[in-house]
Amino acid sequence: MSRIIGRTVEYFSLDLCKSLIQLDTIHAPICGLILYMNRHTKIAITVAPFLAIGGFIASGYYVDAQNKKERFLKLEPQGECKIEQGDCELSNGKFRLNLAQKSGITHLATTHPIDNAVISLVQANNQEKLYKLEQNKTRLNWQVKTDLSSKSKVRLLITISKTSYLAELDIN
Repeated sequence: MSRIIGRTVEYFSLDLCKSLIQLDTIHAPICGLILYMNRHTKIAITVAPFLAIGGFIASGYYVDAQNKKERFLKLEPQGECKIEQGDCELSNGKFRLNLAQKSGITHLATTHPIDNAVISLVQANNQEKLYKLEQNKTRLNWQVKTDLSSKSKVRLLITISKTSYLAELDIN
């Protein structure tokens, strides 16, 4: 097979050079290089563009496969978290959210639209109660009625497509 490709490239380049020399074009010196290349170099120059295009397509499939995997990221508090005073900001990269408790209702405001939000209130004896937050008009503001008075920890789970953001906060 490589012999056929090599011969084809050789004959094509030889014919091309003969016609360029007859036309007396500026490309005639390049023909000298082509005529003195060995067969393997000619094949490599011919096949290289196809390999580059194939690699570009394959890398696109690889990146798509990586984006479809489920990821878990930790939300870090920015400073001290005081949920009752409405001063609890959490972030991971460009994603930020604010968690606040007002009149027995826990509010969650985010910078990006989220798909789901769940808050868990953990008591001192490790009993846990889950609350699914409900969205307001947009997917940026969420709320649920909770009681933070006797709880020792708040756990938060936020999902955006295949990425989950987790946080655990002490409220004592």
